[in-house]
Amino acid sequence: MKIKVFNLLLYCLTFAILVFMFIFNRRRVVLFFIIAMLLYLACSIIIFLPGFKMPRIKAYMENPKQSISDSNKYIFKILLNNFYYPFCRIDVYLGLKHRLESRQEKLFFCTGIFHGESTYELDISFEHCGIYEITHDLILVHDLLGIFSRKITNISDVHAVVMPGELGFDISTER
Repeated sequence: MKIKVFNLLLYCLTFAILVFMFIFNRRRVVLFFIIAMLLYLACSIIIFLPGFKMPRIKAYMENPKQSISDSNKYIFKILLNNFYYPFCRIDVYLGLKHRLESRQEKLFFCTGIFHGESTYELDISFEHCGIYEITHDLILVHDLLGIFSRKITNISDVHAVVMPGELGFDISTER
């Protein structure tokens, strides 16, 4: 579990100001916010403990083999198995690269999920024939404010084989 110290300090400062306001003003609204902040902090810490069940992620290409003229869909599925997962934001950092090239394209998307499953699709088209790899460089699960985060591992890389397209010639042979 990683903690962003600056965000945590801002959170503690806000909490201290609310406690100070409650001591000197004794308003019910301030008490509500103090209780809400304590509940948020307790839930965030419980979620990111090592024994807590993390979301399962499946990633695959819609068509593992395609021609160069077709576009393909990269499908990213997040499964929670009917488990309620509060305060969840998932940041996904992907790398797209041709096996014969050293240059790698970077992709990023951010999503939120709270219950059940969510499916996200990215339309990807390829410039050249060959085998392309989509690597999952980093997948982070955050709480709502981004104070706590946890890395998700064990996600296999996705491959796409791109074959040459049709030339447009109709060739027939006779015996």
